[in-house]
Amino acid sequence: MVKSYYEIFGVAKDADDDAIKKAYRRLARKYHPDRTEEPDGEAKFKEVGEAYEVLKDPAKRTTYDQFGTMDSRGGFYNTGHTGNVDLDELLRRVRERQESDFGSSRAVSVQKVSIPVDIMINGGEATFRYVIQRSGNMMLSFNHNIASMVLEPNTKVGTRIQLDNVPNTTFILIPGGTTRCAVQGLDIVVPFDVNALAAAIGNKCKVHHPSGKSYDVAVPRGTKNGTALRLPRIGLSHVNGALGNLIAVVNYVVPVLSSEQQEELKKLLDST
Repeated sequence: MVKSYYEIFGVAKDADDDAIKKAYRRLARKYHPDRTEEPDGEAKFKEVGEAYEVLKDPAKRTTYDQFGTMDSRGGFYNTGHTGNVDLDELLRRVRERQESDFGSSRAVSVQKVSIPVDIMINGGEATFRYVIQRSGNMMLSFNHNIASMVLEPNTKVGTRIQLDNVPNTTFILIPGGTTRCAVQGLDIVVPFDVNALAAAIGNKCKVHHPSGKSYDVAVPRGTKNGTALRLPRIGLSHVNGALGNLIAVVNYVVPVLSSEQQEELKKLLDST
């Protein structure tokens, strides 16, 4: 019985590339004609080289795993019988296997799609891109399509949706940023416009949530531009129950002062 390449290397069939490479180097050194003293060392050296030539190549390894061991002429033996499989038969079976695999993947296709965070919070119609994967003549092709769905308010991150007009596909909803906010995990990051004078003396200012709500936030005296203030548990919610935060990033707004106010401020600055 022909010894399998994995047996030659002494590794499992699911061994990774590093394990195969290490086994090859060890055996190649052991059986190298300039070093080995074993009578069949040269034959084993060739056997090790032949095995590595197949297992190091992903395409050859896949075919080898599907159809068995190779004979001395480079032809594959089918593990189910002892006769040689001719090339046309081999290609036909590889093609059927790939088309079957691709068909299965289409049947259980799962794609993550990005939905604007404000639509996930407030509800409404969301338009998004998705990919259709097709196979033919042993080749894969990917077509980009556009679909839309109507979401209920407070849609959770990780929600799974199936659409009647996109069969065999499940969409997992993840949040995307907008022109007014960004998303980091379950946290919503929004600009927090703060009067520069209020930041200097300390005051309360309003931060706006993508839901349309506003929250009063205490701005400590001397708060610097770019400071991130955290409002806990009013970010996005996940299907697993986790809650994110609202992160308000201070953005200085310089007020427009009247002439009298400018004079007063100038006197104050001169005195300090």
